[in-house]
Amino acid sequence: MSDNEKKKASNGSFESVVDVKPEGEPHVEEVEETLHRALKARQISMIALGGAVGTGLIIGSGTALRQGGPAGILIGYSFVGLICYCAMISLGEMSAYLPHKRGFAGYTTRFWHPAAGFALGWNYLMKYLIVTPNNLNAAILVINYWTKSVPNPVWMIIFITFIFLINLLGVRVFGELEFWFSSIKVIALIALILFGIIVDLGGNPAHDRIGFRYWQPPE
Repeated sequence: MSDNEKKKASNGSFESVVDVKPEGEPHVEEVEETLHRALKARQISMIALGGAVGTGLIIGSGTALRQGGPAGILIGYSFVGLICYCAMISLGEMSAYLPHKRGFAGYTTRFWHPAAGFALGWNYLMKYLIVTPNNLNAAILVINYWTKSVPNPVWMIIFITFIFLINLLGVRVFGELEFWFSSIKVIALIALILFGIIVDLGGNPAHDRIGFRYWQPPE
């Protein structure tokens, strides 16, 4: 392959490079299209932060706190967080070593076995087929706290249409919208943490300092 052909391949063009062997037989080599950085660093950082703040943390943490208690929820979140941290560190090392567009299913295929990568890809698809309706239901539950005048199927159609349109606008618009939506989630989470600390220290209408009173079941 000549230097010009290598330069074209490194710029991300997908083409067939024809190389003539010494025997005179043409040899066709497929050049894989490289990844393109369409998202900015601030968008990727905020998407990563916002992705960690989901319905399980905002909505499901209340039920977990009531059933498992403060110590149980602290141990559970710490254990699962350690597992996720190790998995993300490993994925980051593989991404830095061999970046490609097939995601972690492709890394599983390369470093483990094609059957495991195939199964992981289908599991990832099933995860989104299940989690997406779950998130939509969580959004409807939050809206029903304030109003029930609009039927739930109407809200479902509105949310699905909105998500579908966002994914049609291209990666740049998607990244910008995700940046601002994730910023709202992070700011809301920080506000909830501060609100909880203030209420716990006595900043409530009764001026009652709760402290560690509920580390034991109330009598």
